[in-house]
Amino acid sequence: FGLGAQSGAPLDPAAVGVGVGGGGNITEPRQLEECPFTLNMVDSWGDGWNGAEWTWTEDSTNSDADTGTLDNGASGTAPLCGGGCYTLSVGGDGDYPSEVSWTIVEDESGEEQANGGAGDAATVCI
Repeated sequence: FGLGAQSGAPLDPAAVGVGVGGGGNITEPRQLEECPFTLNMVDSWGDGWNGAEWTWTEDSTNSDADTGTLDNGASGTAPLCGGGCYTLSVGGDGDYPSEVSWTIVEDESGEEQANGGAGDAATVCI
C-alpha cells in the first residue's frame, strides 16, 4: 500500500491524507507556503486594537498578502507568510492608537526583526 508508490508517480504533498478511525481517510491540503515570521500584537488597555488594522504587503508586487487586527484582549499573534521582502504597516486609524504595539519575530531564531505602534511600518526580508 503506497500513495503513488506502485505506479512510480511522485507523491503530491498537498494530497496526503490523514487517517481517521474506522479506516476512513480525510484528505487535507498541507500548507506549502512558508511562514517564517510571527506578528505579536499587544493592546495595553486589554480591549483589542479598536479599529486599527495591520497589512502585510509583498514589496515586489505591492500587493497585500494578508491583513488583520487584534479583535479583543491584551495580546494575540498572527503568522506572516511568504518569501522575499514584505512590509508590515499598522494603521493609526483606531480609536486609541497609543494602546497599540507590535513586534515581528523570526520563528527559527526567535529574534525580533521589527517593532512599532499604530501608524508605524517596517520591512523584513525572508
